[in-house]
Amino acid sequence: FGIAIGIGFAIVENALFLLTPLTMHDWRLAATTYFLRFFFSALAHGVYSGIGGYFLGRAKSQIWKRRQSVAAAIAFPIIAHGTFNTLLLLGLGYYALPLLLVFLAILLRWYQNKQNQVVFGSASSTTGEL
Repeated sequence: FGIAIGIGFAIVENALFLLTPLTMHDWRLAATTYFLRFFFSALAHGVYSGIGGYFLGRAKSQIWKRRQSVAAAIAFPIIAHGTFNTLLLLGLGYYALPLLLVFLAILLRWYQNKQNQVVFGSASSTTGEL
């Protein structure tokens, strides 16, 4: 549900960003804005809201870490979204997708390590140390 909201928000935000070059009759900027914002931004907003949803789910299931999880649910999407928008505003939009993929890879690796700790126990138990 959160990912759908994120993508819906991206559509509205992208339409607003597209209005400026269209009203200035700058067709090249409009085409660039359309490509970068509508293609990459929709994907990015899905990722942002998915990350937020993960941490909100974590907050619901882990009462003792609720504040940290809620803070992460707010902070991570804001930081990622702010970085994405800053790159676009600075004219470095083509770096946004690789940065988004690196960010996503780091989060997936972190999540995989957390899952391994749940399945296999702590790092010391998997190395044979007592």
